[in-house]
Amino acid sequence: MATLLVGGIMIGYICSAITDFVVTFAEDSDIVNLHGWSQGSFSGMNWSNVQVAVIVIGVTTVLTFSCLSRSVLISWEKLMRRAWE
Repeated sequence: MATLLVGGIMIGYICSAITDFVVTFAEDSDIVNLHGWSQGSFSGMNWSNVQVAVIVIGVTTVLTFSCLSRSVLISWEKLMRRAWE
């Protein structure tokens, strides 16, 4: 469980670093949209941006689960079963 927590914290820091990097090189008009997006707003987005996000998330999800070995999935299943009991 600690590994999951640490992994989540690491992913959060990585995403924050990427967002800060993008803001550093963005134009002034884009910084407002990036700031709103980082706070959870999609108001400056259009459907082409959503399509790109869906593709990236889909590919990442498929790669993540394809890289997991069968034993890791079985261990995860056992852990989830114990958590719901």
